[in-house]
This record gives sequence, structure tokens and C-alpha cells, in this order.
Amino acid sequence: MTLFENTEQALIFAYNYTGQNCVTARLSPEPLPTTGKGLGGLNGAAQAGMIRREVSSAGKLIESLITAKYAPMWLPCSCGHACCSGKIENREWSEAIPYIVLDVCKNALRGADRGAVVWCVKAYYSGIRPSATLVASNAGVHVSTITRQMKDIKAYLRGTRGKEGMDAVAYRTVDRILTDKGILTSSPA
Repeated sequence: MTLFENTEQALIFAYNYTGQNCVTARLSPEPLPTTGKGLGGLNGAAQAGMIRREVSSAGKLIESLITAKYAPMWLPCSCGHACCSGKIENREWSEAIPYIVLDVCKNALRGADRGAVVWCVKAYYSGIRPSATLVASNAGVHVSTITRQMKDIKAYLRGTRGKEGMDAVAYRTVDRILTDKGILTSSPA
């Protein structure tokens, strides 16, 4: 029995699964809350782990593209101090960015300032659309540089009418892997 109808559902589940600590799950007298897929505790953690293992089998770049898109950029922080405002950057998400930056610098923006590309890639995957002025200020470059680079980065990652973007390549690759492994419901022919 497969639990996910498509790759999108599987990736959202795997990268956003926040199950209880496995020891707590085993010792809890009450059933733990599930995710809507009937998965909680150890079962949910196992399913998320299996999906992530298959994603990692596609290589570091594909895994980084999927992580940047599906993992949350921020995680809750319960330290209570004003320094983090109740959230901290997700280490997994932030560690995916350098692999994408390296690929962008190699294949889309040769000779570009790597620091500026980091800010552009983070802006692209953050889900927040900061102004070019803000990104340029953070990167220490001129606004026109950021505007031009963001256009090229979006075309490379999102794609254009004539060329598939890297996000689509990563999704298609993972879709094939998850379908071949039986994690997804087979499409009717």
C-alpha cells in the first residue's frame, strides 16, 4: 500500500515531519498525533527517513535543490531570548544553499560574485520576495547587479519556455526514484 499520491505529497511530508522523539513515542501511554497520513511516532519517522534516503540517492545537487524547496527555512526556537525571535534558521536548509550556489556559479553565472549569488539563491528559495535593494545591500553590490543576477538565477532554476529549470530536473529525478521504489501510487496508464 502506498501512502502518497504524488511526489509533492511525499516530499512535503518528509521534509516537514516533526514527529516526537522516538523514545518518547515508545514510552508514551497516549497515542501520538499523526500527520493525516496515519503516520505518527516511529512509523512517521521511518516513512520520512525512507523518502529522504531515496532523495539523497539522486546526488548532492538534486538533494540540495529538493531540500531548499521543501524543507522549512526556519524552525521554532523555544529559548525565550529576543535574539532569535522564536525561530532559528534550519541548518539542513542553509547547508543545501552552497551546493546550489556552486552549480549556479558554474552553469548560469560564470564569474559572478559568489557572495551576491548566495543572497540571490536564498531570496529565491525563502518564499519571501525581498526588494532588490535589500538583497544588494546585504550582498554589498549594486542593485542592477542583483536585478540582472536574479533574472538569470530564476531562469536557470525555474526554467524558461525553451528550457527546463533545475528545480524541474530535480523533481522529475526524485519522482522517478520514488515511483520506482513503490513509495508513490502508480499513475493509471
